Amino acid sequence: MSLYICASEQLDEIDRAKDQLELGKAREKSRVTLWLLERRYPALYGQKSHVTVEGHIGDLGDALRRSKMREIEGEVIPIQGEAAAL
Repeated sequence: MSLYICASEQLDEIDRAKDQLELGKAREKSRVTLWLLERRYPALYGQKSHVTVEGHIGDLGDALRRSKMREIEGEVIPIQGEAAAL
């Protein structure tokens, strides 16, 4: 039996309910079916709780080589006080 037919039959059962008791039973039957589908076929019917993040940072080795080649220009300031003792 296909899932479409099963779902269609359950919807018909909900529509045919004559009172609150039959409606409650049909709803509960649908909930159980959904629960079983989530457990048996999690890729299709399970809750999706993971996030995929994609990005490109370029060539990390090249970035490191470029950072080594950079020169910092400026004057050297001698350390004074307690920091000089370290």
